[in-house]
Amino acid sequence: MPVKKQEAHRALELLEDYHARLSEPQDRALRIAIERVIRIFKSRLFQALLDIQEFYELTLLDDSKSIQQKTAETLQIATKWEKDGQAVKIADNQRMRIESDTENAKEPPAEQLQHQNAQQPQQQQQQQSQAAKSRSGSQTIHQHAHQRKRILVSLHQHQNQHQSQHQHHYQLRLNNGNPAKMLKRAFES
Repeated sequence: MPVKKQEAHRALELLEDYHARLSEPQDRALRIAIERVIRIFKSRLFQALLDIQEFYELTLLDDSKSIQQKTAETLQIATKWEKDGQAVKIADNQRMRIESDTENAKEPPAEQLQHQNAQQPQQQQQQQSQAAKSRSGSQTIHQHAHQRKRILVSLHQHQNQHQSQHQHHYQLRLNNGNPAKMLKRAFES
């Protein structure tokens, strides 16, 4: 059963709440370990979001690619992610094509010929699209880079906002809502 977005966020919130409840000196090692898990999770989540955005821009938004090309690249990426268990760099499509060609070399000759015949029109379309890209490439690259920067800034702001909210809630729970205790602890740390 697939995990829903709300469930994933809830799992992170539960982990952060558990972490916040650990206040005894003997809990220090566990707190540090949980902080590490949270940091790794957030880092991987952020990287996965970047990889998805990159895939979206370089594959799906590329008007010079046919539906068949987009489908083939999408399936290649899905297979690669399933094998790796992690996101991969989408910009390195050339490496993925080489790996795919290496896997196809293991196919029986009849299937290999069929596959090559099916790929020839795609390769011709890719060569034609490369020529079209070189004419309008700088404008497209600039536009995609600008979009990526906006998304990165937005994700970074969201992450910082979430962390500051979490710290504030933790301090409130730790001090039972008493502002004097919060001020005292702020000076102690």
